[in-house]
Amino acid sequence: MIDNINQLVPYTVLTFFGELPGLPGLFIAALSSAAFSTLSSCLSSLSAIAYKDILKVRNPNISAHVATNISRLVTILFGVIAIAVTFLISNLPGSVNSLFSSFVACMDGPTCAIFMLSAFSRRVTSKGVLFGAMCGMSISLWLNLGKLFSEIPADTPLPAGPTDTCSSTSNFTSLASVIPSGYSTTTYLPLNETSTTLEHATNNLTELQEFYRVSYMYYSFIGFTVSLVIGFLASLCCEAPKHVDTRCLFEFRKHVLGKQSDNVNERTIGNANEEEVLQENKF
Repeated sequence: MIDNINQLVPYTVLTFFGELPGLPGLFIAALSSAAFSTLSSCLSSLSAIAYKDILKVRNPNISAHVATNISRLVTILFGVIAIAVTFLISNLPGSVNSLFSSFVACMDGPTCAIFMLSAFSRRVTSKGVLFGAMCGMSISLWLNLGKLFSEIPADTPLPAGPTDTCSSTSNFTSLASVIPSGYSTTTYLPLNETSTTLEHATNNLTELQEFYRVSYMYYSFIGFTVSLVIGFLASLCCEAPKHVDTRCLFEFRKHVLGKQSDNVNERTIGNANEEEVLQENKF
């Protein structure tokens, strides 16, 4: 009954709560409202950023009425793009969770590298940091698209569950319709007989396909590492910044050791004040 892993949630809801009137619809309504709430916040934020950082910079004398209309149009534009992306994602293999995590990892790793470089180094420049972030995003996106469209076999699933508690009259059917391509299957057999064996076809994979098989959980780390290294090296090739605001830099001596010494001094002063109060009370 299931030919897509994303159908597991509605199938489970119908299986467990299908006999309760209204509950499956209430679940879908709650899920949809939560998704729309998050989506509306994202669209409003994107519209505000596009207006403030792009349109407002190019046209600083724009009126409030025109700015409001432009923001509404930009929001509609981003909404249309989001709807188009949903149709694209529906045709991609894999779960929505893994696809979302994969594409978000293309941005959050390089973004973290930007903050780390900016806060921990005086030598980095804006051009070097942005160039490193673009390289990190490109590498993560390349891995993402390579895994989706290079036709590599899927990851090896867990073995079939035990059948010793199943009834001998159970109807065992072949699950060839839901097993991904690239696996060799045998017939499901009941009770203690040989169960299904799933073997991964990895004999003919090229080195590039082996590289594409890296887990999507590593995309963020890979993008972070590439952005950090290339951003720092690219900054060394640029002219060093002439003015650096030390308030934006993290210094171990100031923010860690200095904070600990301040806490010790505060405790010492507090203890001294308590002793003075106790002495005054005695007198």
